Amino acid sequence: MKEKLAFVIHRFGEGIIGGSENLCKNYISLLKDKYDIDILTTTAINHLTWENYYKPGIEKKSDFNIFRFKIDKSRNSKFFKLFNFLLFKTDYTILDELEFIKLQGPYSKDLLYYIKSKANEYKYFLFFTYLYFNTFFGAQIVSDKAILVPTAHEEPMIHFSIYKSLFRSPKGMIFLTESEKQLIHKIMKNSYIKNKVVGMEINPLINKKEIKIKPLKYKYILYTGRIEEAKGCDKLIYYFTRYLKETKTNLKLIFIGKKEMYVPGSKNIIYLGRLSDADKNLITKNAEVLIQPSQFESFSISTLEAMYYGVPVLVNRLAGPLYEHVKSSKAGFAYSNYDEFKVYLNILLKNKTLYKTMSVRAKKYVRQKYSRKKVYTNLHSFLTSLK
Repeated sequence: MKEKLAFVIHRFGEGIIGGSENLCKNYISLLKDKYDIDILTTTAINHLTWENYYKPGIEKKSDFNIFRFKIDKSRNSKFFKLFNFLLFKTDYTILDELEFIKLQGPYSKDLLYYIKSKANEYKYFLFFTYLYFNTFFGAQIVSDKAILVPTAHEEPMIHFSIYKSLFRSPKGMIFLTESEKQLIHKIMKNSYIKNKVVGMEINPLINKKEIKIKPLKYKYILYTGRIEEAKGCDKLIYYFTRYLKETKTNLKLIFIGKKEMYVPGSKNIIYLGRLSDADKNLITKNAEVLIQPSQFESFSISTLEAMYYGVPVLVNRLAGPLYEHVKSSKAGFAYSNYDEFKVYLNILLKNKTLYKTMSVRAKKYVRQKYSRKKVYTNLHSFLTSLK
C-alpha cells in the first residue's frame, strides 16, 4: 500500500495560473506513482478576494483527490491594499503581523480542522507558499509532518517576526533555488532544518495539434505571466516606451497573461490575452528576448521556459533567483535601472554572435538543471531521507 501525502495549497483547479499552483501540479506528476496524494485546498479561485467559487467537497481525479474547504471570510482587496500601505508606514507590532496573515487569507477553519483531525492518515503534509493563512497555521499544527515549500523571495513580509515560528518548526523544507535557501537561512537562522534545493521540472512542449495562433511576423520581446504592478509591468511599459522614442525602432512588446492593470494599446505594445499552453509556448519560442521585470520572484517559470527554447532573458537585478539564473547560465542580463535596460537590450538585439552563444547556454542550463529526471531525483531522495 502506498504512503499518503497531503499537498496543502491556497487554491487549485483547471485554469488557475500561478507559480505555486504550477509547482504543486508538477510535484504531483512526479510523485503520483510513488504515493497516494490528496490536495487540501479552498473553494476559492480569485487570489485577490478569496470568494467561494467551487463547491466544498471531494473531487476525485485519476491520480489524486482534491478536498476543497469553504472560505469563512472573503477579502476586500481595496481594504487589504490600504491596510498594507498603512502597515509599512508605521512601526508595526506582532499583533499587526498576525492581522496581516488573517487578512492575507485564505481563511478556512474547516481546512485547518481537517489537517488536525486527519494528521495520522498522512506520511507528510507539503505546504506551498509561506505567506498564506492556512500554511502559517496548518504547518504548525502538524509540524512533525510538515514540509514547507515557501516559494519565498525578498519582500517586506518575509521579515515579519511572526513568521519565524513557521520557518523554525517544520520537519523539512524544499527550496527552488540556492538564492532562496540563502535568503531564508539568513533571515530565519534555521539552517538546522533539513532541506534541499529541488527546483521544478521545465519542459514546455508544443503540441502542434493544439496551436490556434498564427506565428507573429514581426520582431518582438515578450512578457508572460500575471500583468500587474506588483510584477513590475507598469515600469516595463515605461521603460519600453522610452526605449522606442530613443532608438526609433519598430520593436514590439508582447504581453501574455491575465491583465490586472491598464495596458496601453498601440502598434508597438500588444496584449494577446490569456493563451493556451501551446500558443503561449509558440510565442515564447519565437521571441527575441524574454523580459522579467519583477523583483519579487522565487523561481520564475516563464524565464526558464524561454531559456528552454534558447531565448536569452533580461531580468530585474533585485530578484535574487532571477539573477542566479542569469549569472549561472550566462544566458542573459540583469538590469537595475533604465540605462542598463537599454544597453543590455541593444546588445541582445544587435550582437548576433553573443546572442547565438547565449541561446546555446540557455538551453543547456535548463535541460541540465531542471529536467524531469533531475527534479524527480531531488524530490524523491529528499522525502525518503526524512526520518
